[in-house]
Amino acid sequence: MYEFTGRLNLLVSDSNEGDIVLDLFRGCATTCVAAEKLNRQWIGIDVSFKAYELVKERLKKEAADPEDLYKYQNKIHMQTDPPKRTDQRAGYKEKKFVYIISHPNFPDKYKVGIASNWKSRLNSYQTSDPERQYKLEFKIETPLFRE
Repeated sequence: MYEFTGRLNLLVSDSNEGDIVLDLFRGCATTCVAAEKLNRQWIGIDVSFKAYELVKERLKKEAADPEDLYKYQNKIHMQTDPPKRTDQRAGYKEKKFVYIISHPNFPDKYKVGIASNWKSRLNSYQTSDPERQYKLEFKIETPLFRE
């Protein structure tokens, strides 16, 4: 386990050498590069694979020691699976809804889905329909949606 005694910051300008800077929307990696240049530890988070590639390239070009251009090769990781929650009891299974949505202009055609918030999903269909005629036909809450 890693032991950290400094502070966690969202801005490089609010940090001190050795602190960790957290960049929640890493994008083009400017915060990560600035943190690296100022001897801050950093964590960059983004949903884009392009952002992952970009941070590697920018660090190599802008922050790396010319004698060690591959310094970051094994320090930058991409994780595609969501982290496990640690605030739930043992054996906790997330509950989601299996739902069926219909539209009167398309009889015998249904949209079937799984979502933790079926109302939000229905609303997203409604916003694409000027007459807002989508209708929830069926929903059931279940922790067994992956099984």
